[in-house]
Amino acid sequence: MVWLNGDYAFEWSFVMLEARIGGAEDLPVRVVLALVACRDSIGQVPTAKKYERWRYTLPLDERQRMPSLTAIVPIAYQTWNDAREAAGIGSVEFPRISHGPTPRWTTEQCVALLREWLAGGGSGTIAGFIVWVDGQRDAGRNVPSVSTIRLRLRMPWSDIVATAKGVMR
Repeated sequence: MVWLNGDYAFEWSFVMLEARIGGAEDLPVRVVLALVACRDSIGQVPTAKKYERWRYTLPLDERQRMPSLTAIVPIAYQTWNDAREAAGIGSVEFPRISHGPTPRWTTEQCVALLREWLAGGGSGTIAGFIVWVDGQRDAGRNVPSVSTIRLRLRMPWSDIVATAKGVMR
């Protein structure tokens, strides 16, 4: 992996080591290394949401060593853009565009979407569903989030998946 305009080269294991053993005084370094690793992996400047989603796609042992930046960035830097600029990966501008009202998803629509995901090889995990939803949204499809589905169905995720599998029969 190349960091900061190619001036320094770090191995992924070094990033993992820094994230695991760094103390509070090393927070800025840990944030920079984590953001660069994420950017290199997903191929774009990460937002907070994209970073956390990327982190959850890592194998469990790596994910446990990779810092969750949600709480760290405000401590180490004022804003996410400040952290991204410190990492040398640029900032993210968010347009103020309204996409209209959010559709109200029915229980049947939520279950049908889960059936589609499971039939396509979905793992049954929340993290797997989040990654799938991101792909659907990147393709321009309007699909409900995990939170929307959980609120609509009002049951634990394992029961939601079991319900969707039962409907598939």
